[in-house]
Amino acid sequence: MITLGITGRSGCGKSTVTAVFAAHGVPLADADQLSREILLPGSPLLPQLAARFGGEILRPDGTLDRRLLADRAFATPEGKAALDSLTHPAIVARIRAAKQAAQAAGASLFVLDGAVIVGTAAQAECDRLCVVTAPFETSVARIVARDGISPEMAARRLNAQTPEQALTAQADYTLHNDAGLEALQAAQCGDILEKLPEGMDTVIGTEGTYLSGGEQQRIALARAILKDAPIVVLDEATAFADPENEALIQKAFSRLMRGRTVIMIAHRLSTVVRADRILVLEEGKIAEQGTHGELAGAGGLYAKMWADYNQAVQWKISGEREGK
Repeated sequence: MITLGITGRSGCGKSTVTAVFAAHGVPLADADQLSREILLPGSPLLPQLAARFGGEILRPDGTLDRRLLADRAFATPEGKAALDSLTHPAIVARIRAAKQAAQAAGASLFVLDGAVIVGTAAQAECDRLCVVTAPFETSVARIVARDGISPEMAARRLNAQTPEQALTAQADYTLHNDAGLEALQAAQCGDILEKLPEGMDTVIGTEGTYLSGGEQQRIALARAILKDAPIVVLDEATAFADPENEALIQKAFSRLMRGRTVIMIAHRLSTVVRADRILVLEEGKIAEQGTHGELAGAGGLYAKMWADYNQAVQWKISGEREGK
């Protein structure tokens, strides 16, 4: 059995990566969850933590004030090191138990999701290591949204953690999870996000969460915008889109075309009307080329295709009106 460790700094999105494995039935251990379990009321670790970080971290009912502990532990590298030395041995013991159970069940792959793996005993439990990274500003925004703290506090937590370069130096695989709302909004995906139960963290295809063909194409455009490649090839980008999705995709094209070369392959002429140059193919050869206006007024193949397209659109509109 291969154990894959997935780690990264706060706000990098590693839990989203782990969720993909979980959706495919891969057994896993969440080190963050294990760290919560070992700090439940009655744990022998609680008095030790109170001695190091102050008795105020324990509430009158014996439960741990996790936010106060995090604020004090992550305030300095020394505080984080002290927290790790107290909690890691208990966490590793539970990781080993989970691995043994997975192997006994016949699993060929086991995933360990942990914020702190590199440089700890947990790293020795992994055969391969995947480090998930994200830009500092993106991580801060995610932490603020997730934990409800100030950007300054979120930045302080990040700065107290292991530098990203130190993590990636140990990685067998690196995933750059720098996606944000900007690319999704540019691709007109706001309505898609609203219906997803976990927003950007939703794993598509599980628990009844699926996208239509047009919605999938808009997500693909968001990825193209995020990639920021100098050349983009779109092959039938609106082929499976209904009229509503096509209108949104056309808006996304405006954002995608800025500052790059875009090559569109399409049968649906509405997709190419704003292209700087259109090449019309007939029997494998270029029959015409020019702008939409030039070709529509030339009376050739493209003009006929454009007339047929408009006639089909008018027929559909007329049919819908009569149906009403």
